[in-house]
Amino acid sequence: MPRYGCRVCGKALPKVSAAQAMRVQCANPACGAMNVVPADPPAAARDAQTIGVTEEAAPAMIARVRRRRVPWIVQALLGLLVAAGVALLIPPVRNAAYERYQAYRARHANPPRPADEQPTGPTEAQKQEARTLAVGIKPDIGVPKLIEYLRHEDAGVRSAAAKALAKLGPDAKDAVPALTVEVSHDYSTARADAANALAAIGPDAKSAVPQLIIMSQDFVRKDRDAAVNALEKIAPDDPQAQDAVAKARERK
Repeated sequence: MPRYGCRVCGKALPKVSAAQAMRVQCANPACGAMNVVPADPPAAARDAQTIGVTEEAAPAMIARVRRRRVPWIVQALLGLLVAAGVALLIPPVRNAAYERYQAYRARHANPPRPADEQPTGPTEAQKQEARTLAVGIKPDIGVPKLIEYLRHEDAGVRSAAAKALAKLGPDAKDAVPALTVEVSHDYSTARADAANALAAIGPDAKSAVPQLIIMSQDFVRKDRDAAVNALEKIAPDDPQAQDAVAKARERK
């Protein structure tokens, strides 16, 4: 019964006696390499005759088995894949826009209505009426009436009223509170028009500066630009306004 040594560390392998070549692992814990132990010559000769292989050719058929090692780059890629999979299981962090949306929903939350009282939204006739009303809004109808239109439920009407107030310039200073309310809305198509109206009013609209600073960091570029323009015309020397303008321009 022959004895063989490990091809890596040389340590003696366990005793084996077989008619065919065997894979034997090294008993050395620091090595553990796999080795191919040749078959017992008499038994190998018998098996070679059985399968039709000559005794001289049998050793050449023994494959050299090496210890399998996973490359470090493969290990790193597998680690990254596992980390990415774990990250996908973690709920995404709410961005600033989503947080503002949740805050807006919380401020305007209403108790649920019965199913038969649920609002269905404006009809086509009501939408057409609002569009007709918006077309007819002109600066000459007066500031009080324009302020009234700024509280209209249709955003198109509010936008038309803000544009009309912008044409009046400083004469529309009485509309500053209503315009400030409009720019404080998180989602409104009339926000930028209201900010432009405040910019046209000028220094008399200083009470709207805090809301304009908030608006200057908005995720919608059109609203940011309108707020920056208003801050530069209303409070060009205000340090807080200057800082907000600088931050807004860095985002472009």
